[in-house]
Amino acid sequence: SAFGYIARRYGLELVSIYDIQGAGLGSGRIEAVADFIRSRGIKVIFIEPQYPADRVQSLASQLDVRVATLDPLGSPDVPGYTGYLQMMRSNLRTLVENLKD
Repeated sequence: SAFGYIARRYGLELVSIYDIQGAGLGSGRIEAVADFIRSRGIKVIFIEPQYPADRVQSLASQLDVRVATLDPLGSPDVPGYTGYLQMMRSNLRTLVENLKD
């Protein structure tokens, strides 16, 4: 949900699985997201490293979609993250690479 401004700028539809506190991935929510993914032919789910990925990975596997990571906070252990601009360039590269097809 941290990438709403990018979604608006590039005409993307943003659907968050987790809320700001990291809650919201119960079985009902998973099924709603799965239906959304199926109905729109989505090929990739973007995750943030600050949230648990196990249930999202499982969902992606069931639906045969890729999972890619976008990092809104920046992690000091990621090479090249020397500042905000480098972090956002990395996120944009990830978006472009995963939205090509």
